[in-house]
Amino acid sequence: MQDLKFTYAKKFTCIIRWDSPNTGRARQYIVEVGMKDEYEKNTKKYDNNTSNESPTLLHLSVSRNPHWRVASFLQDILNDKRDVVYLIQVLFQTLPFMMSLEKLELHNTLKGSIGDVSIIPRAVDSVRIIYVSKHALDIWFTNHNTMCVSDAAFLHKLSSISSSSSSLRSENNNKSTPSQSSPAITNNNNNTNTSGEQQKSGDDTTDIVKPVKLSQDFQFTPFTEFDSLLGNVETWIFEDDNDDDKEREEISCFPLLSSMDESEPTAVPFKHGVICSASLCRTLISQLGSLKQQEEKS
Repeated sequence: MQDLKFTYAKKFTCIIRWDSPNTGRARQYIVEVGMKDEYEKNTKKYDNNTSNESPTLLHLSVSRNPHWRVASFLQDILNDKRDVVYLIQVLFQTLPFMMSLEKLELHNTLKGSIGDVSIIPRAVDSVRIIYVSKHALDIWFTNHNTMCVSDAAFLHKLSSISSSSSSLRSENNNKSTPSQSSPAITNNNNNTNTSGEQQKSGDDTTDIVKPVKLSQDFQFTPFTEFDSLLGNVETWIFEDDNDDDKEREEISCFPLLSSMDESEPTAVPFKHGVICSASLCRTLISQLGSLKQQEEKS
């Protein structure tokens, strides 16, 4: 058997193939994410909808798998760990985060602000949101239930610390899933003793796609609107951003969006950033989507 297909969160699919990415290259695991066929057929009815009812953001957001933007990172994780259980764990842990990013893009698309907000994935659990090429925010998981947002115009020691610590790991430290560094980590401890000449040689390691490293040449402007948002973070971060009863009922189909852990959610702002529980990611990213509107009004 060379193909493995499974469904997660009821509507999303993941296909794992053992194949060569190109002719003449070594075989490796190929990861493809998609939608469950039945649900894709149900969402197509909104394309031919003749009534006055318009599709909600949730209907649009589930028209594609939210992990599409990090599919290459998921593939690297599987080829590195060789552990399907670990891959499934990463899919579920990052699902609310990816769906929130998808909703942020859809908000801007429906408002005609295409291109004003760009989401650049840096790892399976880390992205950079760029606002009209002037401001940028870095979002990443410091562990499986805590995330951090900071202004990319400032270099935080916290960011460098998080890149060398564990991010997404199994809570059960057993032999099948040992405690390891985050899949998003760019350091490869297995290659630390490899010389530069060996890295340039044409071996199988050249087939592995390295995690994206964003250029540090970008000079972003300090995001004053983001600092203002942090000034009263306690007034909005614990509020539910879904006021529509119909949308709230539909979102109940995705329990991971409502709660990522059973602990009490917390938020700790710091200079030009905030650390909060991952269960607050939906409310937090929704507020980040309103920053451009606040900037246009100012």
